[in-house]
Amino acid sequence: MKTTLFAIAGLAVGGWSHFAADADLKTTVSAAAKKLAGQSSFSWRTRVQTQGGGPFAGGGGNTAGRLEKDGYIWVSLPSADESLEFAQKGTIATVLFEGNWMTLRQAASRPAGDGGGPFGPGTFDPGSVAGFKV
Repeated sequence: MKTTLFAIAGLAVGGWSHFAADADLKTTVSAAAKKLAGQSSFSWRTRVQTQGGGPFAGGGGNTAGRLEKDGYIWVSLPSADESLEFAQKGTIATVLFEGNWMTLRQAASRPAGDGGGPFGPGTFDPGSVAGFKV
């Protein structure tokens, strides 16, 4: 009986500390969200490191982006063969393709070039940008 009582008491105390930690986390996240909402933009950078085999063997890379308060977004996804850089607001997007900024339709309609890259030999898939979500 005493063992059961101590087990229940231990769960109760452990549970309360868990709720206190959740309250602290909620307060911290709320404060960070309020601070971020007051900023004019938000920038991020991610780094992927890979080892061994697989589709990304020896690859990895950095992705950078910036989200402006008025809805503009800029993203840069470099790769070993060809990088993807685009800017977007709502459903309107432009992409840096073969050294020139152009609409997704213009980039998709370009004739295939000699280069390789993540989109094939000189081709561009507008879905790689149109489906991007922040």
